[in-house]
Amino acid sequence: MFDAWRTRARAVLAAGLRRAAAASTAIALGGAALVGASAATAAPAATAPGAPAAPPASGALGPAAGQLFDEPVEGELAVAVVLEGGGVVEPGDDVLGTIVIANGTDDETAAGTVSLTVGDAPLAGRDALDAWYLGGTGAHEVLRMSAPALLPGESRELPFSVPASALPFEADAPFGARGAAVSWRANGAPPATGRASLVWSAPASGALDLSVVVPITAPIDDPALLPLSRLAELTAPEGGLTRLLDAVDGRGVTLAIDPRLLVSIRALGTAAPASSVAWLERLESLDNPSFALEFADASLVLQAQAGLDAPLEPAEFRFVTDAQEFDEAGTAQPEPDDAAPTGTGPNGDDPAASDPATADPATADPTTGEPTGPGDDGDDPADDAPSREELLAVDASRADLVWPSPGIVGDADLERIAEWRPGAAVLLAGEQVRSATAPSGGAGQSCAPQQRIGGAAVLITDPALDRALADAATAVGSLGADDALGRAAALAAATASTAQSGCALIATLPRIPLDDPERLAAVLELVDGLGPVDLAPLPAAADPASLPSAALVPAENELDRAERFAELVELESQGLELTGLYANPEGADDELRVRLLVLASASWIDLDDAPRQWRAAADRYADFAVGARTAIRVVSGSEIQLIGQQTALPVFIHNDSDRRVSVVVRARPTTGHLDIPEAVTVVVEPNSNVRAQLPAEAIANGLTTVIVTLTTPDGTALPAAAQLSVNINAQLEIVLLAIIGGAVLVLLAVGTVRMIRRRERARGRARLRAEMAESSAPDEDAAAPAGSEPAGAEPGEPERDPAPASDPTPASGTTHDPRTD
Repeated sequence: MFDAWRTRARAVLAAGLRRAAAASTAIALGGAALVGASAATAAPAATAPGAPAAPPASGALGPAAGQLFDEPVEGELAVAVVLEGGGVVEPGDDVLGTIVIANGTDDETAAGTVSLTVGDAPLAGRDALDAWYLGGTGAHEVLRMSAPALLPGESRELPFSVPASALPFEADAPFGARGAAVSWRANGAPPATGRASLVWSAPASGALDLSVVVPITAPIDDPALLPLSRLAELTAPEGGLTRLLDAVDGRGVTLAIDPRLLVSIRALGTAAPASSVAWLERLESLDNPSFALEFADASLVLQAQAGLDAPLEPAEFRFVTDAQEFDEAGTAQPEPDDAAPTGTGPNGDDPAASDPATADPATADPTTGEPTGPGDDGDDPADDAPSREELLAVDASRADLVWPSPGIVGDADLERIAEWRPGAAVLLAGEQVRSATAPSGGAGQSCAPQQRIGGAAVLITDPALDRALADAATAVGSLGADDALGRAAALAAATASTAQSGCALIATLPRIPLDDPERLAAVLELVDGLGPVDLAPLPAAADPASLPSAALVPAENELDRAERFAELVELESQGLELTGLYANPEGADDELRVRLLVLASASWIDLDDAPRQWRAAADRYADFAVGARTAIRVVSGSEIQLIGQQTALPVFIHNDSDRRVSVVVRARPTTGHLDIPEAVTVVVEPNSNVRAQLPAEAIANGLTTVIVTLTTPDGTALPAAAQLSVNINAQLEIVLLAIIGGAVLVLLAVGTVRMIRRRERARGRARLRAEMAESSAPDEDAAAPAGSEPAGAEPGEPERDPAPASDPTPASGTTHDPRTD
């Protein structure tokens, strides 16, 4: 994503190589063509001219070979030289570097030789430096070594060392850049050559004030504020923002600070990671000169070209602050870093559940992600939130600078910027300025970085230094970094060698976050270490009337992007009508504006494949702003049966968006069969259905059509009306109740009859057993004496019936059929 500057640099270098090829029959591949390298092979023994050299170590680079040169080496031999440390050599130091050879032919090369030459005199000025890279002569051989045979498509790295005594100038030679060239001879063909430059860093007095602008910006792949997890990552000890401050701390570079980054930390309140709060405190404590960018580095040029009457400004940040707690002063009290959630990742965590800045506009707890409301004591957690001004505050040393998008500024845009930011100096890319003080009066500049265009004061950057520093700060691989550093050092040295005392130049770094801020640290250290070069603040804005006049070079107007952005501004207005759908409408309003400003960021221009990426981001914004308008709908199904007079009409609502919404459901019957007097508010989760129950009263039986409409809680209609077919049976309920009651009575009667019959059968069986027992017992009553008591009976106790016999079999010769009872 962040390789656009590398791509731009490679295009420039390729053009230089083509010019070199036109000047000689061989391809002159300078060290600048390198964009990466694998680990170097074992260093062969380097020798002075005429001395025998040991054979180099063997080993093919394999897949890395395709990354060594800017363009594929096809049908030819190619060689490049890269000097370590950017080619800056102190008196008495040896020259270290690496020679890379590549066989782009279809045939194996024989073993050959490589030689390195260095110029004895400084290259006075940029013209001389350019001439050297285009085939200049006058160098002395300082190294010759053997080169191995190469298979087709193979390449090798040959590290070398040249002792200081072999250099063609004395230790007290003057400061300056000197040419270095490498030549590879093999197969008897014309030699392949490559060029670089060596900077002899002898003591010298300062003659060049170089102002370097380093952007401190937030990534634009987060559409609003940076989430908690991203901040914790970026401000960790090895995070990108931490290493960026390491690179600029103690250097006299000017910081261009994006307020969005600061708001992202402050708006989290007590939930802000401790590392982020410490990073913010460190930024504010730096002594570097600084100025504030527009919020999200929003391009004023884009807004002017889109026809806006005034630049967009952020409102509040309630979509984050409403869910946070703040100390009494309204500032953040950080949570420990180990308590901060890690956000989304391979474990599948939902970023909206862990990051307050990416949660739904509904308030959410920063740790659990659960929606929250006022505190237990009834106080709103956001009552102590910092004001808008406190959140946006940038403790900058200058407030009179505007830095528009490079390369697209027109005269009308400059006039509009002067109207919007009166009295501010405009920092313009030098490639867009035609200055009378520049060489040949063309695009670029000399040592007059502040000029007048129209009625505005402009600070003009040096395009060559812009490209050189950007190449060095975004280089890939150790060889690519050394090569880019060498070009930047040679350019600065050549410029300083001819600059008059007090000459000032301005250079800017890419506006997108750097992949490796340590590259920037190396660039600043190298440039700051050059004797005649002093890192200095940007020049103070002067009265435009006292400045020399300049003109803008016609720029490509981004009409397509401007027209689309104008459409997005209109979509924001439409989206504001829909924010009532969300639990925090005010926060949703604020988030719409913040996301729109991120889309206006000047950083988009520096991205690789910028048009496609910006269009995709614009489409996502359109869906975020107004997508819910068509994503929420009534689900129409089969005919609905309503039974009874007092009932409820079921209506299913589908939410196809990824945000939770609240909608008001209303129903209007087209006939008098049904009365639905009340609306119902329902909450619909993302990508789900919910059933709304609307109280209804049946007036008459029959079929009717019910028109269902949806609105936001604040009354904005949604285009989701639907017609439902309803069959009403108002009296069917009474009939059914009567049927059910009759059935219950019948069941009770049948049950009662069955119970009576069961009891009668039980009594009949009891009588039968008694008769059977009586018929089978011996006639003991006749044999007993008169007046005697039965055995076991107490005197005066009534006579008991004898217990029935265990075997009720009748006496012999008699039968009894119970069925006759």
